[in-house]
Amino acid sequence: SSGINAESQSVLSRIDVKKYIRDLQMDFIICSIDKAANNYVVICKKFYLLTLMKELGIDINSYECIGNITYQVVDHLEKDLIEKHRIYLKNKFSISVSQDNMRLPRIFWNPKLHKTPYKARFIAGARNSSTKQLSVYLNRALEVLKNRFCCYCNSIRERTGIECDWSINNSVQFVNHINTIDLYTLQVYDFTTLYTSLDLKTVETLVGEMIDLIFNKSYNKYLCVERFGDRGFFAKKEYNGYLCFTASSLKEAVHYILNNTYICFAGIVLKQVKGIPMGGNSSSQLADVTLSKSEFNYQMSLIKNKRFNLAKRLSNNKRYVDDLGVANYGNFEGRISEVYPADLLMERSGENDKNVNYLDVNV
Repeated sequence: SSGINAESQSVLSRIDVKKYIRDLQMDFIICSIDKAANNYVVICKKFYLLTLMKELGIDINSYECIGNITYQVVDHLEKDLIEKHRIYLKNKFSISVSQDNMRLPRIFWNPKLHKTPYKARFIAGARNSSTKQLSVYLNRALEVLKNRFCCYCNSIRERTGIECDWSINNSVQFVNHINTIDLYTLQVYDFTTLYTSLDLKTVETLVGEMIDLIFNKSYNKYLCVERFGDRGFFAKKEYNGYLCFTASSLKEAVHYILNNTYICFAGIVLKQVKGIPMGGNSSSQLADVTLSKSEFNYQMSLIKNKRFNLAKRLSNNKRYVDDLGVANYGNFEGRISEVYPADLLMERSGENDKNVNYLDVNV
C-alpha cells in the first residue's frame, strides 16, 4: 500500500525536487507562457529584470528611473496611496479594503513565445491590491452590461442580417460560427500592445458610450452586483447586499480604476498613465467593451450610410479579446484605422489564408 502511495505521489512534492527548484530559482525565473496554459519557461533572472527595467524606463547603468509615456514615477509613498484609496472607496462605494489588499500591484511579465521574435506581456499583479474589490465589482457590472449589449446586437442582426457584436468568449463559439458559413478565406490579426497602447480618455469615452446605450435601452436606473456573490442584474430599485451602480456612478468607477493604476518595482512607485492595466480584475472586460463599442460604432455607421454589403461581409468577423479572425474578406487591413482607435496597432499572423491557426483551432 505504501509503495502504491509513493508511486502516485506528485513529483513536485518530493523533498529533493523541491530543493532542486529552490536552487534553480536562485539564478532563474520560472514563469508561465502567454496563451499556453500549463506550460512554463525558465528565464535568466538578469535578463528578466533588465526587460522589466527597460519597460519601466529605468537606466540599466545608473538605475535611475525616469519613466516613459506609459509609466510615470510618482512622488508618493505606497502607504499614502493605499490610504487615499481606502478613504475614497469607503466614502464613495462603501467598500472596505481588507488587510490583505493593503498594497499596490507588483509588475511582472510572461513571454509571448507565439511571436517572432519573442515578446513580453507585462502584467500588474493585482491579486491583492487596494483597488481590487472595486475592480471585482466593476468586472461583474461590465459582464452584465456586455450580456445586454449582446442581446441588443442580436435584435439588430435578426432585423438586418448584420452582426454588430464581434466579440466571442471562447474558440467553441468561433467553430460554431464558421460551421454555419461557406468559409473561403480566413485571416488572423492581433493587437500588438492592446493593454499598454490605448489612450485612457478613449477607453473612458467608449466604455461610457456603452454604459449610456445599455442603460437607456434597459429602462432601469440601477445595475446591481452582489457584494458577497456573483449575481448581477438591472433593477428599478436598490437592494441590500448589493452595490447598485447608476450610469453615472458606474462611469465614475471606470474612471477611478483607469486613473489609479500604480505599480511597485524595486521600491519605486510608478503610475500607468497610458493603456488599460493588464492584470487587474476588470482589465479584460474594459478592453473587450472598448473594442466592442468601436466595432459597433463602425457597423452602425455602415448601416446609416446604407453600405449594407460591406457591413454584412464584416459580420463574419470574430474577436476573442485581442485576437481577431476575419472570414471571407481579404481587405480588412485597409479598414483597421476606420474601425479601431488610432493608438492601436494590429498585425496579421502569417500570410496563408487557407491554412490558419486561430486561438487553439487549426482551420
